[in-house]
Amino acid sequence: MRRVLLTIAVLTIALTVGCSRQPPYVGGWESEIHGGPRNVVWGGEYVFHPNGDIQFVRRSVGKPDSVDAGRYKVDDSLDPMRIDIQWANGKSEVGILRFVGSEKRLMEMELAPQGKERPGGFGKDTMLLTKKVK
Repeated sequence: MRRVLLTIAVLTIALTVGCSRQPPYVGGWESEIHGGPRNVVWGGEYVFHPNGDIQFVRRSVGKPDSVDAGRYKVDDSLDPMRIDIQWANGKSEVGILRFVGSEKRLMEMELAPQGKERPGGFGKDTMLLTKKVK
């Protein structure tokens, strides 16, 4: 009887955890900008928290890291998905994003420059972000 109850408890917990999955964009995402072959000149990490908070840790060669914080909202009912970011410093960005591949470990994100309209598609300014593995 104990074994049956323990099995039921484990299955219940597994189903509860499995059903409460986060959207695929939640988590840490790394980006890099290359200045030439094997020469990373700028990079960073976007961290999308499940509560709508966002952080961006900017890394530049020869400079200390800087952190921007704010709030984000993703509309995943559209294709491509839309993202709106309101940074704590008062700046805002609008953009689009999509996943590359079925495993959703690569994400393309195109953000409009401050004050510009949302991009209509992906292009030369599209960032390729790689999901950080825990």
